[in-house]
Amino acid sequence: MPGKSAGLRLAAQHSCHAPLSSREERLAHVMNFAPWGREAQLICRAPEVLMRTQSRQHLKFQALLAERARFMRHNSTDTEQMLWRCLASKRLGFAFKRQVPVDRFVVDFLAPAARVIVEVDGGYHSQRIAADARRDRALQRLGYRVLRLDAELVRCNLVEAVGRVRADLAQTA
Repeated sequence: MPGKSAGLRLAAQHSCHAPLSSREERLAHVMNFAPWGREAQLICRAPEVLMRTQSRQHLKFQALLAERARFMRHNSTDTEQMLWRCLASKRLGFAFKRQVPVDRFVVDFLAPAARVIVEVDGGYHSQRIAADARRDRALQRLGYRVLRLDAELVRCNLVEAVGRVRADLAQTA
């Protein structure tokens, strides 16, 4: 398993023309950088978009965020597991990912095609209403719709929770 600075070592080891192994390409994609030059650069899918240079600190943050998301995927709550069973395998017509980094946040569930984020809020979130509102605004500025479901709703009435997700997805189509 690569360490936190594995991506930075990759950037220093490879020149512009050195071929990458498939493992290194996956790591570069996950960490969102291309391994050339002194500093890492974003991978741009559109040729007309200029690549911007990122600092080492930002790359370390992205690696930490990816590691945190991986940890959260393997240690999800009961309510997240219940909802995931209903969202997985395109059961609602859209592919969902769980516990993925979006910008500087790790979101519970993401439907990339619909640009919908589903968050399951437990008791902890009742103490962070202002922080959750700031997070929602930041994600909305990026073009995502955020649907928050109470953990108690998912636990007691899973059918209604899935119905709310389905209704939110219907607004996309």
